[in-house]
Amino acid sequence: MKKAIFASTFVLFFSFIAVFFLVHSPVHAQTIGTVSLDGIDIGSSPANPAPGSSVTVSLNSYSIDLSGANISWTVNGKIMTKGTGIESIVVTAPPTGQTLQIMASINTLQGATIQKLISVTSGSVDIVWETSGYVPPLYQGKTPFVYQNSVTFIAMPQLTDSKGNPINPKNLIYQWKENTFVLGSQSGYGKQSLTVTGSVIAEPLNIDVTVTSADGSEHAESQIKLQPQSPSILFYEDDPLYGVLYNNAIVGTLNLIHNQTKIIAAPFGFDISAPGLGYNWSINGVSQTNLSSSQSVVLGVNQGQQGSSNIDLTMQNSGQNILQGSESSFTAAFTNQTTATSTNIF
Repeated sequence: MKKAIFASTFVLFFSFIAVFFLVHSPVHAQTIGTVSLDGIDIGSSPANPAPGSSVTVSLNSYSIDLSGANISWTVNGKIMTKGTGIESIVVTAPPTGQTLQIMASINTLQGATIQKLISVTSGSVDIVWETSGYVPPLYQGKTPFVYQNSVTFIAMPQLTDSKGNPINPKNLIYQWKENTFVLGSQSGYGKQSLTVTGSVIAEPLNIDVTVTSADGSEHAESQIKLQPQSPSILFYEDDPLYGVLYNNAIVGTLNLIHNQTKIIAAPFGFDISAPGLGYNWSINGVSQTNLSSSQSVVLGVNQGQQGSSNIDLTMQNSGQNILQGSESSFTAAFTNQTTATSTNIF
């Protein structure tokens, strides 16, 4: 019993001495990131910088007056700046695969010396996207993002390991967000792509992706904002010899030079595979009900008089994609011929 009491007394005495020593001795602390045991935090903003971007590294404390402290900043072993109250510095993010070791040495007004260390690495990730909307063959532009179409996003990360070797994108962890909501079912290991469908509410689509290495040491993030738009209609002549003249859209007036001319309507951005898409052709205000499911019209003319006819097309999806609708028109002019008539060749 006496031995137990003596051991307990010895432990309490030793603990008291240790606490007294820590309280009355100068502090020499070192931290990685923002972990703090001494009342001072160090952090960087942005947390996931792209190579070559500006990064602000700053100190923060609610218990120590940093404005009067003598602070020295060192970057990769070289003093960058020092002085009283220098609570932050701005550095340039290193190239992918390299690291900046930044140390802040703080001499407080109370005589304590505290060292804070943070590692700044960089990585980047690009986001490419494609939508389900229709564009004509050989179209060289970007398919527009139209209301209620589905969009596939693909993350293209550039991250390296500690040895500077590129990390295979299939071995990274992806966290996808849509309008700040984490898409858990489409996030995870190797999930490099994301497919979403535009809302029936006409609002922008905000997509965020954060890419992290399996060990958590490397990461990058990126955002993209897509503004949906209405689809559109362009007309092209289907030449009997050269085929559809996709290089020359019909704008304004088309001069008819053949007895029959086939016109193709190109529904830019429409999801033509979605059910409920209808075509309402009209000539001089007269609806051509026989063309309600046709993407083309054949204009036939007879000899006799000269004049012109207004060709109008309204496309509207009456199914789930109710926001997809557009109208366009052109004038068909003819010389020494009668007014145009329509024929559905399908």
